Amino acid sequence: MRRSNRFILLSTFTFILFSITACHHQKPHQTINKLSSFVGSWHLISRIDKTNAGEIIDEPILGNDPIALLMYDGLGNMSVQIMKRDRNDSTTIISAQQDSTNSTFFNGYDAYFGTYIIDTLKHQIKHNIKGTINQQDIGKELIRNYSISVDTLLLWFTTSNSDVTVTRTLTWVREK
Repeated sequence: MRRSNRFILLSTFTFILFSITACHHQKPHQTINKLSSFVGSWHLISRIDKTNAGEIIDEPILGNDPIALLMYDGLGNMSVQIMKRDRNDSTTIISAQQDSTNSTFFNGYDAYFGTYIIDTLKHQIKHNIKGTINQQDIGKELIRNYSISVDTLLLWFTTSNSDVTVTRTLTWVREK
């Protein structure tokens, strides 16, 4: 009996030591925390483009008030869908932009899915596109700055709007 207790104790100690060593070699700011506060479904509250001077500029393609859903799971998968709120049959605008900070939209709609990585040191989340409405976007990495507080998620990045450089800020609220 004592021999089996020693074996159990030695096995437990080895497992704990291995776990500590494995965690020590990871870079926590570059890994996905399965208990991440990002995990869940989020709906869009606002999408605002501001110039460096603080002027708000209307975004004509998807609008300032689109309908959107963003989802993150605990395994590192994500998806997003954004649709112009007043989209109709006459909305036939296709994005011709090759903006590396954005995915391509089509007829007032944008959607992609893939994986994500959170960099807690830089306060950035990286979306790695695996599938999208435009195959040219597959493999793109979209980097977003973030701020998260309980059930509110802010994502922002620099892009262009009508040839003007803007900071686009998206405010998301967790679905309950």
